[in-house]
Amino acid sequence: MTKNKRVWFKLDSGFFNNCHIKEMKKLENGDTYIIIYLKMILLSLNNNGLITHNSVNNDLSEQIALKLDEDVKNVKAVMTLLEDNDLIKKMGNRYFLKQTINNISVECSSRVSLSNSFTDEQIILTKHLIDLMLKNNSRAKVPKSNTKLFAKWALNIKKLNQLDGYSYDEIKELIDFSQSDNFWSGIILSTGKLRKQAGALKVQKDKKPIKGNGGIRRQMERMKDW
Repeated sequence: MTKNKRVWFKLDSGFFNNCHIKEMKKLENGDTYIIIYLKMILLSLNNNGLITHNSVNNDLSEQIALKLDEDVKNVKAVMTLLEDNDLIKKMGNRYFLKQTINNISVECSSRVSLSNSFTDEQIILTKHLIDLMLKNNSRAKVPKSNTKLFAKWALNIKKLNQLDGYSYDEIKELIDFSQSDNFWSGIILSTGKLRKQAGALKVQKDKKPIKGNGGIRRQMERMKDW
């Protein structure tokens, strides 16, 4: 953890009333499983919900059991339950815990390093929306780069991709459409609004296609020195 950043998990008041947690609790080792799940969330906290498999000798459950000081058999049971209930997603040699990214909070100084928290695509797309908003209105209220507010905006782009299933090219198309449309350009004034209205934007965009200025890779080349 960097010296200027603290990350924590906000446990929802209804966590133990969640149907998946209730079903887990009914099992023979249910209480232990729930504790392991919470430990896994904390383990993934500083890596934006990701647990990485970095050994060729042991499988991930064995690594997690070692780090959490828990029985391997119980950890394997928890991972099976999480996969069956779509609470964990395998991404190559990494596992993504959806609950973490949904309930993560970040406290940091006024200037923050984004490279450890967000991919190039997420940062570029955030900047792309900001640029188009300023093109439409030079007085638009937008965050400056490497600030807490910018990180909050980038987090919504991350959620659009990792939780909502939009590819980076699709997100760019939604941004382009929202800022070229007379109606939506007055509504989509943040990445939070973009995520909230993504479904409606996609429906209207598909009915009214626009000419974009290249995919996300090309946009990254243009904006890498932004």
